[in-house]
Amino acid sequence: MIRRYDATTAPLGMAGLSAYLPSFATTDRSTQEAVGAIVADVATRGDLALQEYTLRFDGSSLGPSEWELPLSTCHAALDRIPSTVRVALERAAEQVRRYHLQQRDFGF
Repeated sequence: MIRRYDATTAPLGMAGLSAYLPSFATTDRSTQEAVGAIVADVATRGDLALQEYTLRFDGSSLGPSEWELPLSTCHAALDRIPSTVRVALERAAEQVRRYHLQQRDFGF
């Protein structure tokens, strides 16, 4: 059965959510080695390696000039979102960011 937890009304707020989440663990050795190899490859070969890994993992073949959107495009997209939706998305993004910072392996 799915249990619902509302951090806005629960006595412990976000702190009480941890009881419902999986415990954090360290990264296994094979993952560390694979990620380390990718990081080293990108450090050595730069954009070419990044482009190859983007194609491999994301299925996208964008060139380096397409990797970043102009800031004006980002602002225009944000301006089209209703303010209540934007606030909810920003809050969700911050919660995801805080959660995943706890999982971060600083060994890379």
